[in-house]
Amino acid sequence: MDFQELVDANHAALYRFALSLTKSEDQAADLVQQTFYRWAAKGQELRDPSKAKSWLFTTLYREYTKVRRHEALLQQVALSEVPETITEVSSIPDEVDAAAVREILFAFEEIYRAPWCYST
Repeated sequence: MDFQELVDANHAALYRFALSLTKSEDQAADLVQQTFYRWAAKGQELRDPSKAKSWLFTTLYREYTKVRRHEALLQQVALSEVPETITEVSSIPDEVDAAAVREILFAFEEIYRAPWCYST
């Protein structure tokens, strides 16, 4: 089965499953897209082609749980809930010595100085 046949045969069922998990059309579409992306990247590793549908549903569910864990770590707060004045933070820039910060940062190895990005 080629990629287009796989998508045609499983897209609707995967989307319904994702929609039942997320309750959001946009998030469901993103999960399905990510699932097919994973298939395009790793699907050839599947030894038994008859298990493709199971692989897709399992992958979609794992993507969903990964997204939920990430959301739990980065809790979103409505802008209206943030206090209008934050006195503690506003005084920090006056107290920080840029040269001292730079000196401390350059004491670390290069790998620890570079920004870290989350990748899948």
